[in-house]
Amino acid sequence: MEYFYYLVTLVGIYVVLAASLDLLVGNTGVVSVSHATFYGVGAYATAILIKHGLSFWKSLPVAVLCGAVTAFVVGMLCSRLRGDYLALGTFAVGMVGHNIMVTWESLTQGPFGITGIHRPGIGGSSAAFACLVATFAVLALCCIAGITRFSAFADDLRAIRDDEIAALSLGTELTLHKSIAFGLSGAFAALGGSLYACWIGFVDPSGFTVSESILILSMVILGGAGSVLGVSLGAILLAVLPELLRFARISPYPAALHQMVYGLALVVLMARYPKGFLGKYEFE
Repeated sequence: MEYFYYLVTLVGIYVVLAASLDLLVGNTGVVSVSHATFYGVGAYATAILIKHGLSFWKSLPVAVLCGAVTAFVVGMLCSRLRGDYLALGTFAVGMVGHNIMVTWESLTQGPFGITGIHRPGIGGSSAAFACLVATFAVLALCCIAGITRFSAFADDLRAIRDDEIAALSLGTELTLHKSIAFGLSGAFAALGGSLYACWIGFVDPSGFTVSESILILSMVILGGAGSVLGVSLGAILLAVLPELLRFARISPYPAALHQMVYGLALVVLMARYPKGFLGKYEFE
């Protein structure tokens, strides 16, 4: 049962991350490769505050606020970029964010990381924490679905996604709307980071690389950008598939085999479903 609780926690965190990134990718048309930075901000903020004596419940809103502010600033800086240049800009943010985590040793402890992060006071068991993560994941999905389906703000974001010039001619503030979308996305990503820090009990820069951002982006694209249910499905598949491949002992080089099967599966699935499984938005 411990392994089951591990999978529930892993999937729950990735569902939050994928759904939060879809606020940018599927609803605003912004391909961001900096999501792991906001994820890391939430994790480090929680770790630092807990080490200074705050409880998880007090550190969580601060971590979410830190993620939102960081992402909002990134959105302001990148809002004038378009297309590939915007993707490159967020890639640079991801690289800078990771380097800050490595080099700012007085705050982050550098490559050694921060240890001794305890779980919230719900018994500390794997089952209790898995239920907590699943609850947060469901609440996050409900909030994101509410934002993207029932708000005029989401209509403005989709207008920007479909045609920025037309949206601008109708009076939409591109910079402000993109920045708010970044901020909301970063807030939910920081929530995932906060849960991750308490789950692992240790944070270091290796968990918040550009590769992690690309993995989260792959979940969105595979599941289907613009669909909360689709990106959740993508998160489940790409979180569980590597775990299933761990049991494939048919090669003396299992790590290499896993990478090959993993990559081949992604290529085949994307060739069969160019919009993802349940996608509403296809990348040009």
